[in-house]
Amino acid sequence: MNLSTLLTKSARLFPGKPAIIHGNRLETYAQLNARVNRLADALQRLGLKQGANVAILQYNCAETYESLFACFRSGLGAVPINFRLHPKEFAFIIDHSESQAVILSPEFND
Repeated sequence: MNLSTLLTKSARLFPGKPAIIHGNRLETYAQLNARVNRLADALQRLGLKQGANVAILQYNCAETYESLFACFRSGLGAVPINFRLHPKEFAFIIDHSESQAVILSPEFND
């Protein structure tokens, strides 16, 4: 079973229920599912095919869940990277995981 199926089912059964609460931010299952769909579509428009790896370099936040679920929904391999690592370690993981794309928080642009 693909984990994104659980999100789709939850969005259908509990659309207005909270899925993520982070600080003052509250996202319902319907909202989370819609954001995941948009990101999954964007990843596919980049030309990423099922089985490709995508590195995820983000702080622990709602967007991290969205990124993971979007990868799952698209059939992509998610490669989460611990944000506490050194930038050289980021590069090593990205290179050796053969990630074809990187989803990152703006703080990691450099």
